[in-house]
Amino acid sequence: PDGTYDYLHMPYHFFNDRTVGHAYINFITYEAAAAFQERWHGRYLPQRDTKNTLDISVATVQGRGPILARIAEDRIPVLVEKHFLPVLLDGERRLDTHEVLAEWSRSRPS
Repeated sequence: PDGTYDYLHMPYHFFNDRTVGHAYINFITYEAAAAFQERWHGRYLPQRDTKNTLDISVATVQGRGPILARIAEDRIPVLVEKHFLPVLLDGERRLDTHEVLAEWSRSRPS
């Protein structure tokens, strides 16, 4: 992590035992997101045998708070083992997703 994003998630399909083919990244600034899109949109992942290029687009849910709300609503922490949870970051430091969600839930207005 380089401090430009605070959330990374690659959804996993348990039945097929692989990722579903897309990822979500929440960038801290518009400039960081635009730079990432400029660098990667339309490119191929290195050393991947695929004909598909990367499609970098804007997610429907934006911002750390709304993303945490979505995770809490979907009950992801209850359903998924820790190593399949999204990565949450504070700068370059990885946070414990369970702890962040518990703290976030306690601080939400009822």
